[in-house]
Amino acid sequence: ISGDTATIDGFDNVSEKSSAVIIFEFVSAGENSSLKGPVYFAPVVSFYSLAEEISWADLKDFWKGNRETIKDIEGNEIPVNLVFSREILEVLSMILGECKVENLAVKDSGEIKSAVTAGVNVLSIVPFDQIEKEYKVLSIDGKSVLDKNTTFEEYPLAGGIAIKIT
Repeated sequence: ISGDTATIDGFDNVSEKSSAVIIFEFVSAGENSSLKGPVYFAPVVSFYSLAEEISWADLKDFWKGNRETIKDIEGNEIPVNLVFSREILEVLSMILGECKVENLAVKDSGEIKSAVTAGVNVLSIVPFDQIEKEYKVLSIDGKSVLDKNTTFEEYPLAGGIAIKIT
């Protein structure tokens, strides 16, 4: 593996799917139950935020640029800014399409923690293994990535690598 591409002996990398023999794609768990993975992502806010949950529909509306607030524990709408690492933005774009958020800040991976914890009105999505104790993990439609009873197939921000041979 070098840079952004991986090579397999005997195969050439191509940029067009139509000329590929093997296609590797990151897809959500709901699309395919035979994924190689799993990979979980979690919506996070500052530990001191009053937000506890977000709906999958609201999260997708954020992504499309149609929403700028989330509800706190009392049901009040609070404005939030989105902060993502370049890598997460790329992966989520594969699942959700182009991000159209106007108040999006793209940071290096090492800057996400300080951006999220700097204020109570910052929302990010991080890989499960990058959840910090200073974060509050939001549940999505009542399903938490931290709940041992949440399954791969039912959690909206779970995915993996799908391999297609043409």
